[in-house]
Amino acid sequence: MKSCLPSKFAVALRAKLMFAMMFFLVVVVVVAPGCSGRKKAEQALQEQRDKSIQEALKSLKALMTDNGMTVEQKRAEWNRIKNLNLNHAEVDEWLEKVDVYLTQEEKRMAEEKAEAERQAAEKGKSKKSFQQVLIYFERIANAPSVEEANRHIQEALSLFASGQVPVLIVISTSANGSKDYDRPTTIRKYLDYIKDQRRYEMQAELLKLDEQGKIKELELIKQ
Repeated sequence: MKSCLPSKFAVALRAKLMFAMMFFLVVVVVVAPGCSGRKKAEQALQEQRDKSIQEALKSLKALMTDNGMTVEQKRAEWNRIKNLNLNHAEVDEWLEKVDVYLTQEEKRMAEEKAEAERQAAEKGKSKKSFQQVLIYFERIANAPSVEEANRHIQEALSLFASGQVPVLIVISTSANGSKDYDRPTTIRKYLDYIKDQRRYEMQAELLKLDEQGKIKELELIKQ
C-alpha cells in the first residue's frame, strides 16, 4: 500500500520554490522602489540642468543689451555663468560672443577714461596758464620803467610757443554763440601794445596749448 505522505524530494522542492518566491517578493518590495527613486533623482537633476542652461542663455543674451548694468557688473555675471561649467555647446558659444563684446566695451571705457583724464590735466594746465598770462598783463601795464616792462615781456613770452603765436580779439558775440574778431595780431605785438598803453582792457577768453604745454593760440575779450 502506497503512503500518502509526500516524499522527501517533494518536500525539498516545495521549500526551494517557497524560498524563491519569497526572494522575488523581497526584490520587488525593496529593490524596485530604489530604482524608481534613483530615476526620479536623475530626472530632477536633468531638469535642474536644463533650467540652468536656459537661465544662462537668457542672462548671456541680456548682457549684450543696454539692460542698465555697468560693464563691471556684466563681466561679473559672465564670470558667474562661466564658472557653472555647464559644458553646453550653445552656452559656450554665447560665452564667447559676450566675452568679445565685453572686451570691446572694457577697451572703449579705458580709452574714454584716459581721454577724460587727459582733458582734465589739460584743463588744469590751461587754468594755470590763464592766471599767469593775466599776471604778466598787469605787471607789464604797471611796470615803473620800460626796462622792467621789457623784462616782464620776456618772462611772459616763455609761456608761449613763440612770439608769433596768434592773438584773436573778440569784438562781439551773437546770440547763437558765434564770434566776430578784430584784426589778428601776435602775442609779441600785443605785449608791446600793453607796454606802450600802460594798461590792458582784455581778459583771456580761450587758449590752446601744444604738446609741450606752451600756449599756441590766445583768444581775448574785453573785460
